[in-house]
Amino acid sequence: MLDAATSLDRVLERSAGRRVLVVGDGLVDRYTRCVRPTTFDEGAEHVLRPTRTDSYAGGAAVFTAHLAAAGLEPTLLTRTGPGVECGWACGALRDAGVAVEAVPGAGLPDWPVKERLLLSGRRVVKLDRAATLPATGSARAGLLRRAREVASGGGFDAALVVDFGLGLLDAGAARPLVAVLHEHVPLVCGDVSGQHRTLRAMAEAGADWLAPSAPELVQSAGGAGCWLKAAAGLAAAGAGVLVTRAGSGLTLVSPAAPPIALPAFNTDPVDTVGCGDALLSYFVMGLLGGATPADAAGVGSLAAACVASRWGNAAVSPAELRAYAAGRRSGCGQKA
Repeated sequence: MLDAATSLDRVLERSAGRRVLVVGDGLVDRYTRCVRPTTFDEGAEHVLRPTRTDSYAGGAAVFTAHLAAAGLEPTLLTRTGPGVECGWACGALRDAGVAVEAVPGAGLPDWPVKERLLLSGRRVVKLDRAATLPATGSARAGLLRRAREVASGGGFDAALVVDFGLGLLDAGAARPLVAVLHEHVPLVCGDVSGQHRTLRAMAEAGADWLAPSAPELVQSAGGAGCWLKAAAGLAAAGAGVLVTRAGSGLTLVSPAAPPIALPAFNTDPVDTVGCGDALLSYFVMGLLGGATPADAAGVGSLAAACVASRWGNAAVSPAELRAYAAGRRSGCGQKA
């Protein structure tokens, strides 16, 4: 782990301006803070009054938000549409320095929303409106064609293929996509949430690093067995694996080295939404900044700890990363 601020600064400086292509579906993460009203409607079992709402570009979009905050130049290739949520999220991304490219012939009515209702500092309800809308065969052909065009002409240093199970990608689509990207981009990484067969497809297609959780690994192996054995299977296919293990930290499993375990930097999380996204984003930043995989994973773990320290799936800034690292070195906890 990079334990000196100057070392972290050097990695951030070396990665600044590097170009990263992120491919996947976007969504909106929304947090609504509520109070209980002093009067209740007759017959209502639960009554909450919203007092504040915060929205964040989520799904594949949050990876680009983290990368832009770290000083890189990300591009998001995604399905877009005329809806209010998509318009707001894409506008916010562009304001943050993210280039947004639409998948041709694969429009959506709007980006889906995942809303969390908070009461007295606790999440009491999650409203998940993120229904799967599988892309058509022609839309996936358009995705491959546009990915090739963007990757071949953009001078990208890395690419991320992100599958949140919303329908743009599946195992059949991810395999040729990773192969196409690797023709033009030296570093290709992948993340999944929902479509676990996509893990092996990405590994066999040449992905350099994958970032599943331990439960996702077990599910990818049919729901039985050991996550470490499943990770070793992906490594045997040629991919390095960042296995996130919640409060137990993470483990790096790579094709040519023994596993490396890193501790969790936040064992008392406020909110775990987006922790894995921050981890992989800053891991890629670390690799592009010249860090070893173990050191880059340490930086990614620190970013994940920052996200876990507060409500909301907001991008982690270098200033927040430095402040959290300084708090750890001084023995101070970081909790919002």
